[in-house]
Amino acid sequence: NYNKMNKSIIAFVLVAFTAAACQSKDTESNSQVLDSAEVNIENKDVEPESATPVSSSIDNIITEYLNLKNALAGDNSTEASKFGKNIVSEISKLDVSKFTIEQKEVYDEVMDDAKEQSEHIGDNSDNLSHQREHFALLSRDLDDLIAVFETKKQLYQVFCPMYDDKKGAIWLSEFKEIKNPYFGSQMLTCGSIQKEL
Repeated sequence: NYNKMNKSIIAFVLVAFTAAACQSKDTESNSQVLDSAEVNIENKDVEPESATPVSSSIDNIITEYLNLKNALAGDNSTEASKFGKNIVSEISKLDVSKFTIEQKEVYDEVMDDAKEQSEHIGDNSDNLSHQREHFALLSRDLDDLIAVFETKKQLYQVFCPMYDDKKGAIWLSEFKEIKNPYFGSQMLTCGSIQKEL
């Protein structure tokens, strides 16, 4: 009886030990499954390749726009002309086939106009006031564009209440410090930030 009881206890201990070992392996394999699932989730967070060219193309347009804005704030019509032409070039490089439906709608609405405004700025290197008129229209187009296209840039929408016979006009800036592209040195700090984009 004593031997039978010992054998039963040993058998029970062996069964319990085997069950614990199996459970440990299950937990280990579950952990491995979890690890690979986490890797997949992380990979899903990476932007698809198709999104990268669009956002970088939009960023290139914005960069040239900001250069143009700074040239106008510095009363430099020759530089403004150069950056106007650069915007036309960057718009021409956009691959519309990569756009979402919403992006395509906005593109159709504003891009022809943005290109036309940029052409006017590029073709008038000797006429600062004419460049500024078209910059006001271009700024509205770019504001619409940024609403649906992603950009990595930190931007601010700034408003000048004095421009266009006090009707006012917006522009986009990469910094909070006011440098007015509509008046340049005449009223460089005229304007206020309306919102962050």
